[in-house]
Amino acid sequence: MATTISLQAQHFDRLDLSPLAAAIEPWLQAGETTQHEQDLAFAIDLPRAPGDPRELSEIPEVRLWFLRADARYPWLPWLLSWEMAN
Repeated sequence: MATTISLQAQHFDRLDLSPLAAAIEPWLQAGETTQHEQDLAFAIDLPRAPGDPRELSEIPEVRLWFLRADARYPWLPWLLSWEMAN
């Protein structure tokens, strides 16, 4: 079962990686990162205007947050689960 990280608008507005760090840092400290392949998922709760046709990846704040996460944890894609979180 994947570890799900919940992200809200304030995380994107502040570029706050603390929810991600809270999930990953214990794995890093214990040297268990390689044991968590495809064990990480994101649940994104971002209010959008009705009729906003953009996908989450097209929203600048979301893109910037994930760019920052990738810069800090360049191996993050290796941990991501392909299954969608609710």
